[in-house]
Amino acid sequence: MAAPRSNRFAASLRIYKVSVVAIILGCWDGYSQATNTALTFYVVREEKMEGGRFIDTPELPKVGYIAAKADMTVTNLQDVYPQKVADFAIMGDGHGEHTVVSSHPPPALAVVLGTEDAKRFASLT
Repeated sequence: MAAPRSNRFAASLRIYKVSVVAIILGCWDGYSQATNTALTFYVVREEKMEGGRFIDTPELPKVGYIAAKADMTVTNLQDVYPQKVADFAIMGDGHGEHTVVSSHPPPALAVVLGTEDAKRFASLT
């Protein structure tokens, strides 16, 4: 039996938030350092936690709380490359009609984890 749509959406949103916060904080940590800086992942929570901080920036408004220490750290990435994202979307009206709509997606990076790190990341999400 498939999960209700709202649960799937909430899970997808949680994965998205984890990924966005991890990439932004990981890049921020390594901005002025050598390229071998660890990539850190933080699970976003709705509840306030001891020593945690609330993420609320213009780019990421009212995301939620993250712990003071990363939930996962990766020190050996397999690959990092610019993510190819379409600059259009195909919108369906539910009646078989489709329209191509231009979009302006933000720049994105693809991060390839090793097998063990991928398993650890899957357990976070």
